[in-house]
Parts: sequence; C-alpha cells; structure tokens
Amino acid sequence: MLRRALRQVGRGFYVDIGAYDPVVDSVSMGFYEQGWRGVHVEPVESNALRLRERRPDEVIIQAAVGAVHGTLKLFEIPGTGLSTADRDAAVRHEKAGFAVREIEVPCLTLEEVLSPHAGEEVHWLKIDVEGGERGVLEGWGSGPKPWIVVVESTSPLTQSESHHEWEPLILQRGYQFAYFDGLNRFYVSPRHADLTDAFRHGPSVFDDFTLSGTTTASYCVKLNARVEESKQRELDANRAAAEAAIRSDNAMQLVRKLEHQVEATKTHAAAVEHQALDAEMRAQAAEKHIVAMTQTISWRVTAPLRKVRQLGRRAARHANMGRSWQPAIRGTLALAKRSHLYGNVAPWMRERYPTLWLRVKRLFLDLEPTIRAVNQENLGDQPDRAPIRNYVPHNSGDARLDAIAARGSITVEEIQSLLEIEISRPRKE
Repeated sequence: MLRRALRQVGRGFYVDIGAYDPVVDSVSMGFYEQGWRGVHVEPVESNALRLRERRPDEVIIQAAVGAVHGTLKLFEIPGTGLSTADRDAAVRHEKAGFAVREIEVPCLTLEEVLSPHAGEEVHWLKIDVEGGERGVLEGWGSGPKPWIVVVESTSPLTQSESHHEWEPLILQRGYQFAYFDGLNRFYVSPRHADLTDAFRHGPSVFDDFTLSGTTTASYCVKLNARVEESKQRELDANRAAAEAAIRSDNAMQLVRKLEHQVEATKTHAAAVEHQALDAEMRAQAAEKHIVAMTQTISWRVTAPLRKVRQLGRRAARHANMGRSWQPAIRGTLALAKRSHLYGNVAPWMRERYPTLWLRVKRLFLDLEPTIRAVNQENLGDQPDRAPIRNYVPHNSGDARLDAIAARGSITVEEIQSLLEIEISRPRKE
C-alpha cells in the first residue's frame, strides 16, 4: 500500500520504529532495494547487529522509543519480533510458550529520533512496538511530519483493535485516517491529502506485486514451503536434464568414436583392396610379360642353351655326390650333334647376343675343375680328360673325332671345339 501511494517518489526517506530485522517482516526492504534509505530503531541487540550488517549505509539506533528519554524495561522474546515493554503482553506470550527475558534498554523519544532529519522529507513512518504505540506518539514533538504514518493497531498476536488508545494523538496533528489492512492503520498528512486516493481499496492485480516470502505470517510459511518445493522440483528437473545431457553427450561421443572407427576401417579396407587390385594387376602384367617373353624368338632360340646349362648343373651335382658325370657329357654331345638349330642360329646369336653366347661356352669351362677332380679319381694320370667310351663314333670322316674316339677320352677344350665345329658346319634348309 505504501508503494502504491508513493509510486511517484524516486528515492525517498523513511523511519522504521521497531524495525526487528533487515529482511524478515521488513517493511523497508522493498524500498531499500529501489534505492531508498532511512533510519531503523531497534532495542534488541541481536536484531540491531543484523541490521548494521545488512544495512551499513543506513542509520541504526539500538534503543527503545517511549514518552520520555531515559531507560526502559523491555521483555525480550529472542528470535521473534514480539519483544515488548507491555508487561501484560509479555505474560500472555510466556503462557503461550515463548521464552521471555527481562532487560533494560536505552529509551529515546520520537522527537529525538526525528529531529536530526528536520530538513528532510520523511515519506513514511512506521510504528510497531508491540503494545507501546501510545508512549511513542506521546514523545512526538514538533519535528518533521511524515507524509504517511503506519501504526500497528491490534494487541500483539490478536485481532483485538487497540487504536482507540492512541489514535487521538495522531488525529490532533491533522492526520487523516486512510486505510486499515486488518493489522495496521494508515494515516495521511494534511499537506499530502491527495495520497488518500491510493488507499481506496486493498492490494489488487493492478499493483503488479509479488509476495517476497520473507514474512513469518502463516500464509507466507506455506508459500515458502511451496516455493521451496517448486525450487526443489526445478532443481531436480535441472539435475535430471543435466544428467540426461551428460548421458546424451557421452552417447554422442561414443557414436562419433564408433563412426571414426568405421571410417578408419573403411579407409583401411579400401587401402587393402587397392593393394590387392594393384597386386592383381601386377600379376596379370607379369603373366602377360611371361607369355610375351616365351613367344619371342630369343626365348625359343635360347631354349637349347638353357637345356645345356641345366645339364651342366646336373653334372656338377653328380660330381659333388661322387657319381659319374659321363651321362651329362653324353647328353650334351648328343644334343649338340643332332641339333640343326645351332648351325642355323648360332652365328646370328653370337653376333646379336655375344654375352649370352660367351656364357654358354663358359658353362663348360666352369665345369672344368669338377671334371678334373673326378678324372683324378677315374683316369689316374690323365685327370683333365673324361672317358667317352662308344659315344663318339669311329671312322666318322673327321680326323679330330676319330682321334678322340681312338683315345677314348675328351677334354673340356675339345668339347668346346666340337661345338664350334658343329655350329659352323653348313646345314640343309
């Protein structure tokens, strides 16, 4: 209601008599958050300490307010806003189960509280002293006149109205009663009578307000419980959403990891397939090369020479095993004598492939040490000769062949010479 009436005031000033707490059941908290500042008077030391901690930029007076300056006997009810100077109220609270402690506190008059601010506009004054309202109003002298005065007007913790005890003290100052909310009575200064229109009805949806949940009233206790329950549900929902997000993120990370593995496998498979294809192509190319090579003239021409090399290797193996190498020599000579190919192509091959032809001749020369080693055992004093028995014909018409046949043995040089003769001999087409 105060905020509705003082909506046009940007940053105002207030005086709170019986402030109790900076937050709980605080009338000034909403104004303080909007930049207002003021004076708080609170006799209970623990309450004043909290006010100083939370409102370091405001005036905090630790004292009671009464009709005269001095000290006052106060009945403190710790942890509540029910501390009072009214003995009857304290007895009722004690019977209701509250702990009551009697203390003595400093006491100021309302005149003393207001006079330091005589040059300022006091926009509202609140008096909540748990049954001591008349004493406060009796100490009000000629100081500032607040725009609005709010006074708790029922006996503590009851709906029994008590304003008839002190209201005349306000009305005689020209204040006009404006509104009663069931607990407090609102009075408007005659200098600001226009504010009375703000009190024509109670709070409504057009006031655009929300409950702070910081009061000790039962409806706010229930509200706080619902708020806490709602916050807990929201917290649980946020926690569940966070956990779901984490699980989802983990799942996505796993999916991405599997996708990377699949891609790596595909890449490896493609590489293996490429290597296999390349190997297959190389194999096909090699096969084609072999086929092409075996179909060439040089391959067919050198076939007898490869046969000669094979025979020479076989002869060497026979010699190493202590066997006779005569069959190899016999085969070699027979091949040389019956092959017309040597006579036809040897001259061309010696001219075209001289290195290859020299290798063929060297084949027999390489066998010479082996032949000599074997002959050392078989021929005694003629180790450089190999026995030929009846493999070279007698009376062949060739003096050299006849001499070899008569002698019955042959050397490597003579085999080479016979091959040369055979190759050089004219052949019929």
